[in-house]
Amino acid sequence: MPPTPPETAHRVKVHYVCPTDSHKMLFHMATGADPDTFLETVHGVCEQMAGLLYTGSVFDNAEVAAAGSNIFNPVDWDPISATSGISFTAASNPASNFLQWGARAPSSGKRAKLYLLQPIALANSKMRFQTGDDSRIDLVTDALVEAADIIGNVAGEFVVWKTYANAGENDHLTHTART
Repeated sequence: MPPTPPETAHRVKVHYVCPTDSHKMLFHMATGADPDTFLETVHGVCEQMAGLLYTGSVFDNAEVAAAGSNIFNPVDWDPISATSGISFTAASNPASNFLQWGARAPSSGKRAKLYLLQPIALANSKMRFQTGDDSRIDLVTDALVEAADIIGNVAGEFVVWKTYANAGENDHLTHTART
């Protein structure tokens, strides 16, 4: 099966700044969803993710691209500041941590993934947070599960979000932090 072109669905690219770097997160709209509702839902998911970022981090702006277009345009976005109340210290918290939520379209099997880079340090030897392991992660997971008919995959398909989040370290961010 050939890859799905990235501009197939309507998209929102959210920019956020963390203590050591800036990042982007790309959300795809499910076909049939309303673009305004999609933007509000993405904002709501980011509000939940703010509880997993260090003090000083902020989801500061967003851009939208219509289906079929590769041009992103700025959109009105109320900045969302981190709410964890935890300060970043390079000595005790690796800058390369990430959390990842995944989903899959029942019809095609195509996946959707969201990566939150540089979240607060969370202890979990399994590198997976099941429902009930961390209430802050549960809030994000619940928001995604509730938005399954609004936030889709790259093809704009309805997806079923997993009820867990994976955790790990990103090699690129590790190498960047060392320089």
